[in-house]
Amino acid sequence: MKTFLHFCAVAGGFAEPATQVTNRELAVLRRHCAGARVAVEIGCFEGRTTAFLARHVSGTVYTIDPFPPGRLGVPYGKLIASRYLARHRIANVRFIVGLSHQVAGDFHESIDFLFIDGDHTLSAVERDWKDWLPKVRTNGIVAAHDCRTAVNSPGRLGSMEFYDFQLTRMPEIEEIDSIDSLAVFRKR
Repeated sequence: MKTFLHFCAVAGGFAEPATQVTNRELAVLRRHCAGARVAVEIGCFEGRTTAFLARHVSGTVYTIDPFPPGRLGVPYGKLIASRYLARHRIANVRFIVGLSHQVAGDFHESIDFLFIDGDHTLSAVERDWKDWLPKVRTNGIVAAHDCRTAVNSPGRLGSMEFYDFQLTRMPEIEEIDSIDSLAVFRKR
């Protein structure tokens, strides 16, 4: 019932979609996604960050999420995101329903900007980087959420372990920016 009421509030314009991305993180994302022709977001949730990215890229945002159905069989996350985008007349978003590793093989565009904020388990984050980094063009940007402990991400996650022990040692990327739990990389 709570999720349905939240959906109604967002659809009616009385509430915003939920997000764990801070305003400071959004400012950094804006700086690095500006002008991207092809942006991919792994993990849409309710679409608030999706909408933000779509407002600042010059092309299309492909947002990937399994959009699991709730107790009533309704994928409220996708409905909330769709309604929010429609209400704000944002038309440059394409939903891809599925797990990121399931759809990676069918995505063939060169990515200018990739935002990884999906499944935060260590194995899923490792797979996202393995599957999606090769699709990012040279000098393209990869932003990864929940890499560091922060106010908006206080618990220890697999994505933090991956950052600490693998990302900082990958020769094909260099860290160029960070704030709160967000880290931003340029592909070499």
